[in-house]
Amino acid sequence: MITIQLYLAVHDSWVPATTATRNREELLDVDSCSISIIIEGTEHLLGLWNLGRIDLIVAQAEDCVQRLTAGGPAILRSAVLDRQHVPFHLFEPPEVPGGQAHITRFFADGSPAEHWFPLPDWGLRDPVVLFEWVAANRTAITTSTPPDDQDDPPMVRVPVDIDRLISELAGLARTGQTVLDLAQARADELADADIDAEAEVDAEDSIGDSVGDDSVGDGPG
Repeated sequence: MITIQLYLAVHDSWVPATTATRNREELLDVDSCSISIIIEGTEHLLGLWNLGRIDLIVAQAEDCVQRLTAGGPAILRSAVLDRQHVPFHLFEPPEVPGGQAHITRFFADGSPAEHWFPLPDWGLRDPVVLFEWVAANRTAITTSTPPDDQDDPPMVRVPVDIDRLISELAGLARTGQTVLDLAQARADELADADIDAEAEVDAEDSIGDSVGDDSVGDGPG
């Protein structure tokens, strides 16, 4: 059994997106997120890394769904743009009909691939270059992980049900898009409120100026 859930950064803590979005007063940070990946009761990701921009996570999750549904491998990279040591997750479809999919976390430190996304025009014009790099280095990627105290527990070909994996990635994309939509709506509400407040202040200033200009003139002599 695998469950994948999006978490948001709220007051220096990771909070499930489904919980954070219930608070209408809470501003949503769309530039920081984490993901919980629980497989057979073991958490494999939550809190280990800030995975960055939600829009890029959504786009990658949607791409993963399409690729896995078509029977090919898929990749989800950390959406942090200003760091080199970031995690990639490789999702491999079943090797035989009725078999299980596998998930491997890897790092591309020191190679050109560390800057590449599995999306067009994000480090690569065509993401096929990243998949070719992964295929060429698959043995090393899927048999070992670089020493990293943060990568605990490591993920090396962890088996999961393919249908459940696709469903959970699709849910991740939907939740992320909901967060983006709510964040934009709240930003628009705040902008409208600021405009209304400024208009009210301007109106009060105008009234004050008008009252200040009234003077009592001398009567006829």
